[in-house]
Amino acid sequence: MKKEEKKEKDTLEQKLEEAQQGQDDKKYLELENKIAQLEKEKKELEEITKRSQYEYVNLKMDFDRYQRQIKESSESMQIESLLSVVKKFLPFIEDLRKSLENITDEHQEDPLTK
Repeated sequence: MKKEEKKEKDTLEQKLEEAQQGQDDKKYLELENKIAQLEKEKKELEEITKRSQYEYVNLKMDFDRYQRQIKESSESMQIESLLSVVKKFLPFIEDLRKSLENITDEHQEDPLTK
């Protein structure tokens, strides 16, 4: 009877080992799938990062260009404003110059004409 019990025990142990091996294989496959999924997510996130960095650089360049245009526009407006004011004063200055040219000798010593 002991031989039969031993055989039965060996058979049960063998079945237990096979069951454990099946469980281990299943866990291994689950882990492999999880690793593959995580690697795929990592690649997607790296692509998002690259795209974001590229977009950031482009936005930075656009913003710098915009700032330069605003500065140039502001400077141009200042120059145009100054020119406009000078153009408005030119007739008065020209009239004053002509008036000073036509001052008589008597009024040349007058403090207002100097």
